Amino acid sequence: MESPIKSLTTKLLPRPCLALGRQTWPYPCHAALLSIIMLASVIMPGLSLADTSASPDPQTQPATTETAAASTSPDPHSQPAITETAATSASPDPHSQPATTETATATESTDATTPLDPAGTVEAFHAGLIQVMKTPGLAERQALLTPIVALSFDFNAIGRISLGRSWRKMEEPARIEFADLLQRLVVATYTSRFGQYQGQTFNTIEVSNLRRGRKQVHTQLVTKEQTVNLDYQLDETDQGWRIYDVVANGVSDLSLKKSNYSALLKQGGMDAVITSINESIRKSQADYRP
Repeated sequence: MESPIKSLTTKLLPRPCLALGRQTWPYPCHAALLSIIMLASVIMPGLSLADTSASPDPQTQPATTETAAASTSPDPHSQPAITETAATSASPDPHSQPATTETATATESTDATTPLDPAGTVEAFHAGLIQVMKTPGLAERQALLTPIVALSFDFNAIGRISLGRSWRKMEEPARIEFADLLQRLVVATYTSRFGQYQGQTFNTIEVSNLRRGRKQVHTQLVTKEQTVNLDYQLDETDQGWRIYDVVANGVSDLSLKKSNYSALLKQGGMDAVITSINESIRKSQADYRP
């Protein structure tokens, strides 16, 4: 059976073109054929144009012909690819956008686990301290503050700087144990140092650069009685920015540790340092007042 396109071509194509072989058609014949194909796509939208025998070169024109049909036909059945794309990008129905919704969810999840910048690390720590001040009970405070401190401080850096050569001589298990001891010291200190919440606020003032790519976050603790300048010094680790020193009103906590541990190392080695830290932890817990 003769195809509709071939029949329409025979009727509408100029006779001089029909008399010539397709390989020798001049430009007007090709132009006339393209017009016939576009007309056919309008009056016969369900027709597959890619299979028509009227195309002079099926290897190079199926995409052009199909594109022309899709762009001119008012029938949605002639543009399945375009209609589907439009539905995915513009439809208000959530069932038509599973990929878009999943991408947004993945982006939110990524944002939630993305390491914080220096100011973000300090502000997250401050938010934890506010929650601690609002929490009664020593055990409850320590349970709340421990994971916050673990995510905020670089205890390997604190141990390395405060112990100096003694840290370099330590085996990895001993380093891990000492870093854990420092973490318990920080938790105990902050748990007892901050009393009940009475409207205290932490304000981030500015972030400045230090040597070796480190950062300093200048903040202020504002209470009813006074304003305390707190400068946090941070380095960038594989887990993100972490605090290694806190300078309160110009006094460096890390410098105090280094000086104290140096004296203890001369007196009794690492045993003396560990004993002193444990005593400080017990004293902080004993000094806690709800």
